[in-house]
Amino acid sequence: MMNAIVIGSSTYRKRVHRKEEEEVEVEEEEEKEVEAEVKEEEEEEEEEVEVEEEKKEKEEREAEKGEKNQDLSHVYD
Repeated sequence: MMNAIVIGSSTYRKRVHRKEEEEVEVEEEEEKEVEAEVKEEEEEEEEEVEVEEEKKEKEEREAEKGEKNQDLSHVYD
């Protein structure tokens, strides 16, 4: 009878340990998913910032071209 209890408790411990491992794996997968989402959001924000910077640079270049054209307009008069 004592052997049955020992075997049963050993099996129970294995099940509990396996269940704990599965829970840890699930938590790790969830953390990876969250990290991936955060990384994706950060990349999108960086892309938006880059697009805005490019627009500003383009506007500045166009403004500079306009100023140069105005500066040269008196030469042609």
